[in-house]
Amino acid sequence: MIFLGTGSSTGCPKPICSIINQSQYLDESDGHLEYLKSKMNDSCKVSRLATEGDPRFNKNYRNNPSILINYEGKSGNDASKRWFNVIIDVGKTFREGAIRWMPHRGAYSIDSIVLTHEHFGQ
Repeated sequence: MIFLGTGSSTGCPKPICSIINQSQYLDESDGHLEYLKSKMNDSCKVSRLATEGDPRFNKNYRNNPSILINYEGKSGNDASKRWFNVIIDVGKTFREGAIRWMPHRGAYSIDSIVLTHEHFGQ
């Protein structure tokens, strides 16, 4: 079992926190950015930590919840064994998690996907 993501539905760092952390590139003349920083200060603590260093080695950088189950089994009537890959949940950041962790673990295909819930779409 490989955790491809263990973060919230927005992942971590939260997009708004990343924008605020990159504020040196934004116009702060109207005071709105300072107001936003003060309101988001407590809820951006972990997101600030998630932006430090290489995401591959930062325990605070997390994708949406997703799990890869990699197991060896038989395929149909064929007596030979092969590796199967089952994914549980594929959120907004699944692509990033799959690219980062699946090849590293020798998982080069997806045999099935289990969705545990849906999200409201427009």
